[in-house]
Parts: sequence; structure tokens; C-alpha cells
Amino acid sequence: MYLTGRSILVALSDLTRVMQRLASGDMAVELPTAGQDEIGQMIRAVQVFKDNAIERSKLAENDSKQRAAREERAKKIEALIARFEGDSQRILDELLRSAQELDKTAKAMTDVASATSQRSASMAGAAEQASANVQTVASAAEELSVS
Repeated sequence: MYLTGRSILVALSDLTRVMQRLASGDMAVELPTAGQDEIGQMIRAVQVFKDNAIERSKLAENDSKQRAAREERAKKIEALIARFEGDSQRILDELLRSAQELDKTAKAMTDVASATSQRSASMAGAAEQASANVQTVASAAEELSVS
């Protein structure tokens, strides 16, 4: 009885130490060999817990990597959007400046055309007056010639 009790207590003590190490996060701990008795069933159950904890750890790591990749992708997209907005704003500013310059040029050309039109009208008036003067001189010359 003493030997049986001692073997059970030693097995339970070993299993308790293993479970404590697993609880502290040590997944490298080796479980004792499982027999066919109740303690062996407990060891197999603890092995399932260990396997599940390892799997959860792997899933959490994968999830963390995926989250980091999504965050990195989001940062790249934000940087691209910011660059696009900056480029678009610069292009719009340049387009606005060009439109303003074209407007100034069109106004200057309108002013030049108006001035040219006024000068042309003045020249036409002067030409008519000169033509009238030539006709007057021609009439006077004809009258002088008749005289």
C-alpha cells in the first residue's frame, strides 16, 4: 500500500509540476509517460491542453502578423493618397496660375485690339479728310486751269 500510494503521489507530483510550468507559459515542457490508469488519462488530457495552447499561440502569432501587414498596407495607402492629394493640389495651383496668365494676356490683347481699332478709325478719318483736301485741291487746280 505504501509503494502504491507513493507511486501515485510521485506521479501526481510530477504532473502538478508539469501543469504549473504549462500554466506559466512554458510549452517546451515534456509530459510524463501516460499509462492506462486514471493518472495516464489525466496526462493525456493535459497533453490536449498543451497542444491547444501551442495552437492558440500560433494562431495569435499569425493574427499579429496579419494585423501588422494590414497596418503596413494601410500606411502605404495613406501615403499614396497624401502624395496624390499633394500632386493634385500642385497641378491645380499651376492650372489656376496658367488660367490667370491667359486671362491677363487675353485682356491685354483686347486692349491692344481696342487701341488698334481706335487708331484705325482715326486714320480712316484722317484719310477721308486728306481725300477731301485732295479733291478740294484738284477742284481748285481745275478752276485755276480753266481760268
